[in-house]
Amino acid sequence: MARKRRIEWENSLHHVMARGIDGRAVFDLTSERANLVKRFAYLVPELDISVYAWVIMPNHFHLLLRTPKQGNISKFMHRLLTGYAVVYNNETERNGHVFQGRYKSILVQEDEYFLKLVRYIHLNPLKAGIVRIPEELDSYIWSGHLDIIGMRNTSWMDSGYVLDYFTDSVSNPEENYRLALLDDINNSSSRELLHGSYIIGADGLQDPKGNDCQSQWKNGYRVLGDRNFALDVLSRLKEGGAVIRSRSDVHIEVDRIMERVSKEFNISIKAIRGRGRSPVLADVRALIAFAYSRELGLSQTDIARQLNMTQTGVSSAIKRGVDLSG
Repeated sequence: MARKRRIEWENSLHHVMARGIDGRAVFDLTSERANLVKRFAYLVPELDISVYAWVIMPNHFHLLLRTPKQGNISKFMHRLLTGYAVVYNNETERNGHVFQGRYKSILVQEDEYFLKLVRYIHLNPLKAGIVRIPEELDSYIWSGHLDIIGMRNTSWMDSGYVLDYFTDSVSNPEENYRLALLDDINNSSSRELLHGSYIIGADGLQDPKGNDCQSQWKNGYRVLGDRNFALDVLSRLKEGGAVIRSRSDVHIEVDRIMERVSKEFNISIKAIRGRGRSPVLADVRALIAFAYSRELGLSQTDIARQLNMTQTGVSSAIKRGVDLSG
């Protein structure tokens, strides 16, 4: 079973997020934020990405982007996060993963949610308490807000497309944008913007409510839009031959792999998940870790939880599993 692919159709709009591992503030320093912005500056035009809103927070960032070419989100985010992680680890003299699993991407119905996401993303510093009042957003340089109000012209952000949404015959678009932000300050209904309106799973459309935040990204495809939009996406995915798994499917596969390797090596599951140390146990855990990563697309955090290992141990185990499986 291959890792689930992203929805990456031509001319599709996405809300994309990435977070520091275990909530770590990986963008806390000015130099760290500047490093990320520098990567935006050359990757966005190189890969033909359109960016309409963005913000860098101490432990995560948001992007509202469009992909004119198919498959560009994966290329963009892989190069962005990998390049950043290498520099971050060198600068902080650490090893291991910098980001919490894979990045998060939600396919967006533009007519209904474009402006909501522009406002939500650019209000992040205010709602997080990094700035105290709306006027102080004008001094927060790590977002696209300054470009929309005309205080800056970032070459890789398409602020003109955003301003077209705020253009009328009475007021200037920058002022209309500011008024829209003020109207949205007390709006606390951000869960849908973060987690989507629907999960497209093996059983069709599923409600994202009730699932814990981490599990919401493991299975199925996420969309932000009305029911008709989600049904259209489901139909297109099926026509394209996409494999759509449910949460229960993944749990079954996790258990199946564990049981298969346990029987093959005649080692109990309790021993595999225990604290014992031996060359055979190391090989068994390596094979399981590799299978969980390769076949199911589980994050190293989830694999560590399943095998009762540290994330550093899981990273080494996966590499060893590659050699053992080859």
